[in-house]
Amino acid sequence: MPAYCDVALPVPLDTAFSYRVPDGMEPAVGGRVLVPFRQQRMSGIVVDLHDRKPEVTTKNVVSVLDPVPVLDAQLMRLGRWIADYYLAPVGEVFRTMLPLSAEFKRTILYRIADQGQMALHMGGMSGSSARARRTPEEQLVEFRVLDYLANREEVRAESMRSATGASRSLLDGMVRKKWITREDVSGARDASRVVRIAVLRAAEEDGAKSEDPSAGSGQAARRSIQSLVYCRFQPLTSTAGFAAPSALLRYVAVISRFSPGSMEI
Repeated sequence: MPAYCDVALPVPLDTAFSYRVPDGMEPAVGGRVLVPFRQQRMSGIVVDLHDRKPEVTTKNVVSVLDPVPVLDAQLMRLGRWIADYYLAPVGEVFRTMLPLSAEFKRTILYRIADQGQMALHMGGMSGSSARARRTPEEQLVEFRVLDYLANREEVRAESMRSATGASRSLLDGMVRKKWITREDVSGARDASRVVRIAVLRAAEEDGAKSEDPSAGSGQAARRSIQSLVYCRFQPLTSTAGFAAPSALLRYVAVISRFSPGSMEI
């Protein structure tokens, strides 16, 4: 297995990035891998496998998301042509060629560090430092963050901001002061999802056997529903595929010849 791979990442840079392939991993050209990029994790498309040692220090591939290519050679050539023709970063072009289920879920975790524990203790004993560059309001938020993390092993970024009101820049400053630690544990998103659908029931022949006089003609009801669904969904099918709004499905489900259902895709 080659020791290095070049990965096209969805960033505004017209280049691929080289990573070391750890033992036991087998990435495929055209498949996705999860790699570290700056202070976060990103998924990208492998565009080359080789044994050429880069001149710069390389990081390791975190995990292989696709054991087989998700973009074949023809699609890879098409993506490169689009990138060259429209002067677009090839990594962003490849990303747009993948289905939405190929995205990965970004998860950032924060933990309190030993220096943060000490700062929280000192702040409780003597109060905020008068020499601090932060405003009193910002210092209050910092200690609120430390107090929130002190009682928890780890906290997601969304929960942290919602509970403490801390901004991203303030959290970045606390990371630089080594009061807290930030870890990117992003991973592949589960592609399976549950979609509500409307199921056509077995209708009586033209409503002749129906005991409900208000049921009317079966074919007339069916034509009405088909007309309703076509008029409602037709503009969507030309742009984003069939995506039935849940409100309309609930409306259709109350009609006698339809019943709500669900399926996993």
